Amino acid sequence: EMGILCLCCTLSNMSVSQTPPPDAPIEKDEKPFKMPMTWMKAGAPPEKPLQHAFLGFSWMIILVCSKFMQAAGFEFWTIIFSQVALACLIILIAFWEDFFPRQKKKVGKMAPNLGRIEYVEGERLTIPTDKVTVVNFFLPHEKACQPCLPVLAQLASRWKEEGVAQVLGISVQHKVTTEPWLKEEVSAEARPTYPIACDFNMFTTQAYPVKDVPYAFVIDRSGRIAWQGHPLQGLDKAVRKAYAQPVPPPPEPAAASSGGGKAPAKSSSGKGK
Repeated sequence: EMGILCLCCTLSNMSVSQTPPPDAPIEKDEKPFKMPMTWMKAGAPPEKPLQHAFLGFSWMIILVCSKFMQAAGFEFWTIIFSQVALACLIILIAFWEDFFPRQKKKVGKMAPNLGRIEYVEGERLTIPTDKVTVVNFFLPHEKACQPCLPVLAQLASRWKEEGVAQVLGISVQHKVTTEPWLKEEVSAEARPTYPIACDFNMFTTQAYPVKDVPYAFVIDRSGRIAWQGHPLQGLDKAVRKAYAQPVPPPPEPAAASSGGGKAPAKSSSGKGK
């Protein structure tokens, strides 16, 4: 029973804490790189209290089941096999998001702040502005991100000339990895013509959140996310559609209207007294 418990703890540990840090070498792959949520704070204890409570409760259930199976006269290997199968099923349920990450839809919601990133090149951007903002998340050495670089560089130059949009590239690796990559490995035609920043602590990446790279978000002039998806799948059309949308007027301050409504009430009550 203790052996099965240790095996369950080892399997759950592998799924949570033994994730490679953002600076670890990444195997190149033509498919979009799946970035599990446990990457968000690599090296720190995973913040999954509900999952851990579920696992602790489940291990107790496994031990209780084994006692009942022993009392019922099941064979030793039958009990071992059933416990291992049940443990694997529990881990799969508890950490489904880590094994099969899915991109959450954020269209229509206010875009998270871009203040907690470290810039490598270019000037700091703010949102919202009088232009549409494109935020592209990428991994410097990932093969799936390389075809986006020249296309996004051309689009950024065109949008800048037309005054339509501003672009920000956010690397999910550290500055010590991203900066040499920009200077030494990126070709002239693919070199970004827009600011590049790093989000090594994953605060911004987790706020959006991002599960696959490359992945882009289009933020309209009111500060809301108007589109999200792969940078090579309809980005230019989404930017122009977001720019064509009218900017809603800022809401009137509530203090002025409420103050104006209360003044007559006070004066009339004073007269009555």
